[in-house]
Amino acid sequence: MSLIVILIFFMLPVISILLLKHSKKLAIIFLSIPFMIMVMVVGWMIYEKNDHFVSSTFLPQEGLGEVSLLDPVNDEFKERHGPYSKSENVFYKELLRFSPFHVGTNDDDRIVYLQANDNNMATHKGVTIGTQIEKVKNLYGEDFYSRTEQGMPIIGYIDRESNITVQFWHYQGKVMHIRMYYNR
Repeated sequence: MSLIVILIFFMLPVISILLLKHSKKLAIIFLSIPFMIMVMVVGWMIYEKNDHFVSSTFLPQEGLGEVSLLDPVNDEFKERHGPYSKSENVFYKELLRFSPFHVGTNDDDRIVYLQANDNNMATHKGVTIGTQIEKVKNLYGEDFYSRTEQGMPIIGYIDRESNITVQFWHYQGKVMHIRMYYNR
């Protein structure tokens, strides 16, 4: 395999330079082969990691436990879920860190970000921290994007009608983080 790569990416340009004196067309063809392969590989990588090309998954009212995206965050909500701390951030009006989960709110004090920190917090389809990633794929389907963020692989599902994204960060085949976003 490595010999083929060396041939394509190093020898073909050298051959094209040698052929330049005899035939410009043939030289351009030999020079364009490695370029076209690189364009195709980079294009495929962008396609695979970009969430714009994945089909929509039906995720209405998705949430963790009894907490759902777009739920109001008021004094009753804060009292019901126990002590919390506020974190400085630039993305949300408030970022509240409760023990089993974190929430980020918009200007209307509704949840637009939700993260599970406890394996007792399950999605509406039953996924918790520690769930096998294959089970997630079976429950949510094959229409997901994948990428790596902060050194950890992620699979994500998007509901384009509800403007919801659910991400499952995983390591060694198990879910490590669950994050949900309402895409404004």
